[in-house]
Amino acid sequence: MASQLGSTSTLSKQLAEKLKSRFREGEWSPGDRLPSENEIAEEFGVSRVTVRTSLKQLESAGFVEIRQGAGTFVTPFGNEVRTSLQQLRSLTDTIRDLGHTPSMHFRSRAFDVLPVEAAQRLQREPGSGALHLQRAVSSDESVVAVSFDWIPVDLLPRDATPESVAGSTFAFLESLGLLPEQSIAEIHAAEAKDIDWGPEAPSSGLCVLLKQTHYAKRGRPVMFSRTYFIEGRFQFVIRRNR
Repeated sequence: MASQLGSTSTLSKQLAEKLKSRFREGEWSPGDRLPSENEIAEEFGVSRVTVRTSLKQLESAGFVEIRQGAGTFVTPFGNEVRTSLQQLRSLTDTIRDLGHTPSMHFRSRAFDVLPVEAAQRLQREPGSGALHLQRAVSSDESVVAVSFDWIPVDLLPRDATPESVAGSTFAFLESLGLLPEQSIAEIHAAEAKDIDWGPEAPSSGLCVLLKQTHYAKRGRPVMFSRTYFIEGRFQFVIRRNR
């Protein structure tokens, strides 16, 4: 059987996207068991290895649970925006994958100097130049996070302007050949009152702070981010190694 999938990216990734679309359309409900690997392979015209890889990707992202000897089941995590700490993806892609409508508003884009912490994480001298971004990220027009990002200016083209970043920071870095391949992350509690949330400030006094140092090939640090998540509007998925 000919494959239903194109050739613009890996087959396993394309298959995972196809299955996520069917989750969003309600074909399977939380707790439902998916068709077997053989059935999925036959339907899409791919190998069982491809199917197994796709299901592992979906499990890592929190969409399904693979139970040894029993099958693969849709997770009962609800419709909240969530992401896996094992996967490195843009927030807008994560929100879109879960069937929500993402949007992003730049609060500021400017050349600035690296603060001490960002300089240390990016292996630069404090006071070195950087492109500093402040973004509010929304899901279905409701703010879920505010992010502060620093990209060293020495990584940018000479004619770059702050407005060169018009959407996802990952897409911008990819255009420079600096797409992050891994990141080191820390999770902290933070004071929500210290953040300019706009009209949707959280009612509680705390939020979740995710600090991330993003690395491109060969461990090259390319961006440091401080992202603040409103409590109750974002879930983090952590899988236990078996």
